[in-house]
Amino acid sequence: MFHISFLNNRNIYKFNLGIKIMFAVVKSIKEKYMHKSDVAGNSNEIQILIKSYDDLFSDFDPRPYSHRAISVDFLDEIERASYDKSDRNVQLNFLVGFKQTEIHTEEVIKQRLKEHFNKHYHIIKKDKDSLDNKGLVFTFLGIVFMFIASFLIFYQYGGFWIAFLAIIFEPGGWFLFWEGLNLMIFEAKKL
Repeated sequence: MFHISFLNNRNIYKFNLGIKIMFAVVKSIKEKYMHKSDVAGNSNEIQILIKSYDDLFSDFDPRPYSHRAISVDFLDEIERASYDKSDRNVQLNFLVGFKQTEIHTEEVIKQRLKEHFNKHYHIIKKDKDSLDNKGLVFTFLGIVFMFIASFLIFYQYGGFWIAFLAIIFEPGGWFLFWEGLNLMIFEAKKL
């Protein structure tokens, strides 16, 4: 089980999504559906049929599996497949369409995928935390500005500059207040 960063983007910060990665050997796509109970079993499974281990990695990266870049096509397919899954305990099954499987290679690939997903989860979580902090600061400053504007208007200290400050602080306070709430509520969902 490990944390994953991009599956089910709608609810990423409401949970720490666990994922179990498995490899299963199948001879054909037809066999996958004929023996579905052997390979699949619940609605939280994502099944990916691969022809070789290289299908999971970028074609342009010659490094070994332990450091190789993950394929964008593979990541896009997982993201699409994850939209209808629940928030927890997603199982990622690789249906291996070749006879020669290598247990050691599969372990290295599992570790590489865990590292990739953990890294991106923490990057997005850091961005969201930063956005939340910025939203809190904006909201707090908006309340302070509105308080200052209310104070200036209520006590009506005479003079042009005081009226000018009240005019500046009032819409500035409203803007900061609502923009801060927008950042925390709506913009955070976009990450």
